Amino acid sequence: MEVDVNLLCEICGRREAEHRCRLCRRWVCDRCYNVLEGLCTDCLRLRWQATVKPVTTPLLVKLLPLLFIIPMILIFAGFTLVFLGLATGEGASYGGFIIIGPFPIVFGKNVNPTVLTVGGTILTVVAILLTLLPLILRRTL
Repeated sequence: MEVDVNLLCEICGRREAEHRCRLCRRWVCDRCYNVLEGLCTDCLRLRWQATVKPVTTPLLVKLLPLLFIIPMILIFAGFTLVFLGLATGEGASYGGFIIIGPFPIVFGKNVNPTVLTVGGTILTVVAILLTLLPLILRRTL
Protein backbone atom coordinates (compact mmCIF):
# COMPACT_ATOMS: atom_id res chain seq x y z
CA MET A 1 0.00 0.00 0.00
CA GLU A 2 1.16 3.45 -0.74
CA VAL A 3 1.43 5.83 2.18
CA ASP A 4 2.05 9.55 2.40
CA VAL A 5 5.72 10.39 2.68
CA ASN A 6 7.15 10.65 6.22
CA LEU A 7 4.08 9.19 7.98
CA LEU A 8 5.32 7.61 11.23
CA CYS A 9 4.01 4.46 12.86
CA GLU A 10 1.07 5.22 15.13
CA ILE A 11 2.18 2.59 17.67
CA CYS A 12 5.92 3.06 18.14
CA GLY A 13 6.27 6.48 16.50
CA ARG A 14 9.85 5.70 15.37
CA ARG A 15 9.71 4.13 11.94
CA GLU A 16 7.93 4.95 8.72
CA ALA A 17 4.42 3.48 8.48
CA GLU A 18 3.93 1.04 5.62
CA HIS A 19 0.82 -0.94 6.54
CA ARG A 20 -2.70 -0.25 7.72
CA CYS A 21 -4.36 -2.43 10.38
CA ARG A 22 -7.60 -3.92 9.10
CA LEU A 23 -9.33 -3.56 12.51
CA CYS A 24 -8.30 -0.24 14.04
CA ARG A 25 -7.24 1.31 10.69
CA ARG A 26 -4.02 2.77 12.16
CA TRP A 27 -0.91 3.17 10.04
CA VAL A 28 1.94 1.03 11.40
CA CYS A 29 5.52 0.06 10.54
CA ASP A 30 6.80 -3.40 9.62
CA ARG A 31 7.75 -4.22 13.23
CA CYS A 32 4.33 -3.30 14.61
CA TYR A 33 2.38 -5.23 11.93
CA ASN A 34 1.61 -8.92 11.52
CA VAL A 35 1.45 -9.67 7.82
CA LEU A 36 -0.28 -13.05 8.20
CA GLU A 37 -3.16 -11.61 10.25
CA GLY A 38 -3.24 -8.16 8.71
CA LEU A 39 -3.32 -6.66 12.21
CA CYS A 40 -1.18 -4.31 14.23
CA THR A 41 0.47 -5.67 17.36
CA ASP A 42 -2.07 -3.97 19.65
CA CYS A 43 -5.07 -5.52 17.88
CA LEU A 44 -3.30 -8.88 17.71
CA ARG A 45 -2.67 -8.76 21.48
CA LEU A 46 -6.31 -7.84 22.18
CA ARG A 47 -7.55 -10.67 19.96
CA TRP A 48 -5.25 -13.16 21.70
CA GLN A 49 -6.37 -12.01 25.18
CA ALA A 50 -10.02 -12.36 24.16
CA THR A 51 -9.57 -15.94 22.95
CA VAL A 52 -7.38 -17.25 25.77
CA LYS A 53 -9.38 -18.19 28.84
CA PRO A 54 -7.71 -18.09 32.24
CA VAL A 55 -6.86 -21.52 33.59
CA THR A 56 -8.31 -22.32 36.96
CA THR A 57 -6.88 -25.20 38.92
CA PRO A 58 -9.32 -27.26 40.97
CA LEU A 59 -8.53 -27.70 44.65
CA LEU A 60 -8.07 -31.44 44.26
CA VAL A 61 -5.34 -30.94 41.65
CA LYS A 62 -3.56 -28.57 44.02
CA LEU A 63 -3.67 -31.26 46.71
CA LEU A 64 -2.22 -34.00 44.47
CA PRO A 65 1.35 -33.50 45.75
CA LEU A 66 0.08 -34.55 49.18
CA LEU A 67 -0.87 -37.90 47.68
CA PHE A 68 2.84 -38.54 47.21
CA ILE A 69 3.94 -37.28 50.63
CA ILE A 70 1.33 -39.09 52.75
CA PRO A 71 2.36 -42.63 51.65
CA MET A 72 6.00 -41.85 52.39
CA ILE A 73 5.10 -40.72 55.89
CA LEU A 74 3.00 -43.86 56.43
CA ILE A 75 5.83 -46.12 55.25
CA PHE A 76 8.28 -44.36 57.56
CA ALA A 77 5.83 -44.71 60.47
CA GLY A 78 5.38 -48.42 59.69
CA PHE A 79 9.12 -49.08 59.69
CA THR A 80 9.46 -47.14 62.94
CA LEU A 81 6.73 -49.21 64.59
CA VAL A 82 8.27 -52.48 63.41
CA PHE A 83 11.67 -51.39 64.69
CA LEU A 84 10.20 -50.41 68.07
CA GLY A 85 8.36 -53.73 68.24
CA LEU A 86 11.58 -55.66 67.58
CA ALA A 87 13.48 -53.55 70.10
CA THR A 88 11.12 -54.50 72.93
CA GLY A 89 11.97 -58.17 72.51
CA GLU A 90 8.37 -59.32 72.94
CA GLY A 91 6.68 -61.64 70.47
CA ALA A 92 5.23 -59.41 67.82
CA SER A 93 2.53 -60.14 65.30
CA TYR A 94 2.90 -58.88 61.78
CA GLY A 95 1.19 -59.20 58.47
CA GLY A 96 1.20 -57.88 54.98
CA PHE A 97 -0.50 -57.82 51.64
CA ILE A 98 1.50 -57.60 48.42
CA ILE A 99 0.14 -57.42 44.91
CA ILE A 100 2.44 -58.51 42.12
CA GLY A 101 0.57 -58.06 38.90
CA PRO A 102 -2.86 -59.63 39.36
CA PHE A 103 -1.68 -61.98 42.12
CA PRO A 104 -2.37 -61.00 45.76
CA ILE A 105 0.00 -62.42 48.37
CA VAL A 106 -1.08 -62.43 52.02
CA PHE A 107 1.42 -63.24 54.78
CA GLY A 108 1.69 -62.78 58.50
CA LYS A 109 2.20 -64.22 61.96
CA ASN A 110 -0.59 -64.27 64.56
CA VAL A 111 -2.86 -62.22 62.27
CA ASN A 112 -6.30 -63.08 60.88
CA PRO A 113 -5.83 -63.59 57.11
CA THR A 114 -9.39 -62.43 56.41
CA VAL A 115 -8.62 -59.02 57.89
CA LEU A 116 -5.48 -58.78 55.78
CA THR A 117 -7.31 -59.80 52.62
CA VAL A 118 -10.17 -57.33 53.10
CA GLY A 119 -7.80 -54.52 54.12
CA GLY A 120 -5.48 -55.23 51.23
CA THR A 121 -8.36 -55.29 48.76
CA ILE A 122 -9.61 -51.92 50.02
CA LEU A 123 -6.11 -50.44 49.78
CA THR A 124 -5.74 -51.84 46.26
CA VAL A 125 -8.99 -50.25 45.10
CA VAL A 126 -7.96 -46.92 46.66
CA ALA A 127 -4.55 -47.12 44.97
CA ILE A 128 -6.13 -47.81 41.58
CA LEU A 129 -8.56 -44.90 42.00
CA LEU A 130 -5.75 -42.54 43.00
CA THR A 131 -3.75 -43.67 39.99
CA LEU A 132 -6.67 -42.97 37.66
CA LEU A 133 -7.58 -39.67 39.38
CA PRO A 134 -5.60 -37.42 37.00
CA LEU A 135 -7.32 -39.03 34.00
CA ILE A 136 -10.74 -38.63 35.59
CA LEU A 137 -10.06 -34.98 36.44
CA ARG A 138 -8.74 -34.23 32.95
CA ARG A 139 -11.95 -35.50 31.35
CA THR A 140 -14.24 -33.52 33.65
CA LEU A 141 -12.42 -30.19 33.13
